[in-house]
Amino acid sequence: MTKFERSKLINQVFGNSIKNTFKTYDVNVFKDNNLIGCSASHNGYDRNFGCTHKREIFFDKENNFLKGADHIFKRKDGIPIRYVFRFHINPDLTVVKTMGGNSALIQVSKNKSLIFTVSNETLEVEKSIFLGGEKILDSTCINISGNLVNKNKTFSWEIKKNI
Repeated sequence: MTKFERSKLINQVFGNSIKNTFKTYDVNVFKDNNLIGCSASHNGYDRNFGCTHKREIFFDKENNFLKGADHIFKRKDGIPIRYVFRFHINPDLTVVKTMGGNSALIQVSKNKSLIFTVSNETLEVEKSIFLGGEKILDSTCINISGNLVNKNKTFSWEIKKNI
């Protein structure tokens, strides 16, 4: 089980902390000639929303990119649930949404960039904060959001070098 607590600095800014407890399960590690990765599930949204979450992340060694899939499993149909997946970006990097709407350019340095792409979804780039030690830094995150109406939802994403 894991407990999340805000630090003293965050409590001063945002108020008292909220503690949540959840279990991680179905942890798997995968490795073959071209792929190395892992997957895990957790029930952190079960109590409030009746959902569990599973993430799969793989590094493709042959093609040199990271790919993943996120799955939301809802126990039963009913009232739609709003979901938002956030991919937090290091504060030293710059992110801009591309015109296609399903990808974002992540600027690593002057001549190096990555492209984050999600299949069959639209993403947004929003301002965020990064908690580093005793500092709060401005940052960016890539969001994928929507309404979960049916029992299950899956979306796939990848991060590649931009050529």
